[in-house]
Amino acid sequence: MSRKSNAKDQKDKPAHPIRKEIRGLVFILIATILGGSLLFYSPGDQLFWNVTGPVGKAQNLFGAVGAHLAGGIFFVLGFSAFWLVIVALAMALLSFRSRSVSSPVKSTIAAMTLLASFSGILSLQLPELLNFRGGAIIAGGLVGVYLAGLIKGFLNYFGAYVFFLTVSIISLMIVT
Repeated sequence: MSRKSNAKDQKDKPAHPIRKEIRGLVFILIATILGGSLLFYSPGDQLFWNVTGPVGKAQNLFGAVGAHLAGGIFFVLGFSAFWLVIVALAMALLSFRSRSVSSPVKSTIAAMTLLASFSGILSLQLPELLNFRGGAIIAGGLVGVYLAGLIKGFLNYFGAYVFFLTVSIISLMIVT
């Protein structure tokens, strides 16, 4: 009888959640590549969209892929790009703890809203080009410049700042 109960107990136990661990490792890989690419961004790296001829050797920690990734993300989002690393690490933590996002669509929209509103805040606070690792970067990226200009046209500077701050806090609450 004990053999049957042991066999039955083994059937009732779920298999090891290796799929969630693999998903967690993939998110850590994404966070590592994104974070390393952004931190080791080199403005001297020639990117295919702003140079003619051969691109050359990239100085980025992750080579040409990291250079293009960092250059593109900084151009579009500015320093808000670092939120992507935080989101990827949070997703890895959730995966390792075998927890899932309650509503993936709502969380994705909230994360994109957080990125956009934080880019707007950066563009309002730091409207000039910033020197980063020897090159000039738009603090909020193109998204921040566009949104800050649009909202500032309706609400002026202070109103736009309060609006972006409120949207950032609400989207951060939804994401977390």
